[in-house]
Amino acid sequence: MAVMASGLAACKKPQSSASGAAASSSAASATASGPCGTYATRLCEKAGPDSPTCQAIKTTTDLMPPEACAAGLKDVEYTAKKLSAAHKTCDELVKKLCEAVGPDTQSC
Repeated sequence: MAVMASGLAACKKPQSSASGAAASSSAASATASGPCGTYATRLCEKAGPDSPTCQAIKTTTDLMPPEACAAGLKDVEYTAKKLSAAHKTCDELVKKLCEAVGPDTQSC
């Protein structure tokens, strides 16, 4: 379920606006404890704590029952591998673009 939600924002950059920060702190506090908080934290370590994917994970795990999160924690590497696969295309694109415009540019 978290992988599906994260796929929607896979290539987007983290928001830097105040509304993005507010949403971020709201989502973070919503999943800060219990098995869902642990599950979200472990997946966000893989996705990047400030990424839209992490925010989607936090939102999704906030909707999940604790039992579902506990089940996910038993094989969190499965989801981590799915996250890596989902980001592979984006990572390749970023690499190509940065090679073209220069690795020291503001975009890279």
